[in-house]
Amino acid sequence: MEQRIHRLHPYRYTENGSIRTGTYGNRLRSPLVLNGFSANNPQEVGILTGNATAPYVVATDAKMTADEQIRIQAIFDLTDNRLTLSLQAMEKRGIAGDAVTIPGNGIYTLPGFSGSAVTSLTIRVDNSADLISLIRSSYNGRMVDILEMGM
Repeated sequence: MEQRIHRLHPYRYTENGSIRTGTYGNRLRSPLVLNGFSANNPQEVGILTGNATAPYVVATDAKMTADEQIRIQAIFDLTDNRLTLSLQAMEKRGIAGDAVTIPGNGIYTLPGFSGSAVTSLTIRVDNSADLISLIRSSYNGRMVDILEMGM
């Protein structure tokens, strides 16, 4: 019987030292750059969208004191049939702002969190139905974008 020799790979072990099995459960997304919020005409940037031709959600304004990298999390709770969005720190299980319920299309302001340079982020939800469908079908109910926030 042939014996296989496995070479040790630096990513074969978890942060706790146990061997990794399976694959990463969440899909990874590229960071999005949002700049110009200190100007009178900030750019609108599509966020929380797949490869659709028009963004489902657009960041329209932010109140901030410095550049910062943060996360925006969208959760669709199937039991309550409720979509919530919140801003979060980059650390795993880090600090988060209060979740805002998104009942449909419209303009919403997401509050920042303690210690963040971003006090609030204003978004416009243009297609909540397709956003919910994307979160349910491709992200198992939870979708996260990384935002490179710039003044």
